Amino acid sequence: MRTCIYCGESNKKFCKAHILPRSLGKFQNQPTLLEKVCAECDTEIGKSEDQFTHNGFAALLRPLLGLSLDKKRSPFRRRFAGQGPIEMQTEYLGLEDVLFEPDGIGDAILPPTMPLPQLHFIYANGENKRIRIQPETLTSEDILKIIRNNMPKQIIAYGLNDDELERIWDICRQAGISISEEIPIRLSSTQSVIPIKVKGRFTCDQRFFQAIAKIAFHYYLGMNLEYCYHNGSESIFNPLRQFIRYGKGNPELFVTQKNGYFVDDFLNGWRPQFYGHLFVLDLCNKNIIVKVQFFVGPNINLPYYEVLLCENPFIINIQPRKTGHNYSYIEPNKRKQYAGTIHKLGVNNFIILPNKTQSI
Repeated sequence: MRTCIYCGESNKKFCKAHILPRSLGKFQNQPTLLEKVCAECDTEIGKSEDQFTHNGFAALLRPLLGLSLDKKRSPFRRRFAGQGPIEMQTEYLGLEDVLFEPDGIGDAILPPTMPLPQLHFIYANGENKRIRIQPETLTSEDILKIIRNNMPKQIIAYGLNDDELERIWDICRQAGISISEEIPIRLSSTQSVIPIKVKGRFTCDQRFFQAIAKIAFHYYLGMNLEYCYHNGSESIFNPLRQFIRYGKGNPELFVTQKNGYFVDDFLNGWRPQFYGHLFVLDLCNKNIIVKVQFFVGPNINLPYYEVLLCENPFIINIQPRKTGHNYSYIEPNKRKQYAGTIHKLGVNNFIILPNKTQSI
């Protein structure tokens, strides 16, 4: 009888559980976990993945990789899983703290960006106050209250189209505020730009690390069939499953963030031509560990994560094993059905160069 590895129940609707979140793209030949995770648990775990893909470095890099970014669900405009929105600031048209969001596909470290909808109030003493706005949900009363509470010398509007700007203009006129003389409004350029310097800030909680633990756990269960001696329901995984599904336990007991690389070729300066996600399974009598580094590429050096799946996994001694995979993205202009392909990195204790691998 099939049983959900997370809640332990059997008479529920089951689903195809993924290894990587769907929002990171569809990879050719990527396996799924069949009849292991019920739909209810998969949905709840997906909320943690929402924070991982929308509230961290993935939010910056998804547009660069040609992965869709719905502005209605933009992490630069709204919160995800209780955190956010992300703030990405740069100097633009004389102001130092203009908020931007990615706009389309680029070939630089950051994709082209566009200013978010915002108003900057410039005062007589030279001070500047930024107000983030959402034109589609902001009422005339809200706009009037913002302007009356600030009464600046000048307003600079960013990220607004002509209709949105005209609406603010009309509201000010109706309130008796002379835009053209007392408070001139200047509309910024509507062209995409690539910022030279960027300050970024995003916040996350333990759900960010729950998502990483889930990805590593499903990688072990789904990708490493040759060395996977478990089905995921064993009691040795109970602490990890409780953390992934319900957030129980200290994240540091399961996920450790480290700087650098875990593949020797990267330590020696080699870099792939495009981006991908690296996984390595390290299996021995003491424990089972999955190392994962997301968005490994030519220009970006992000930390990697060691995920402890369990301790003392075997009753009898086994030969230590190590194997890995590279989820390699295809460049957007060469892409057809899939966002990328999966390549095997190595077997046992030998990790080979990704550019010498064969697709699985």
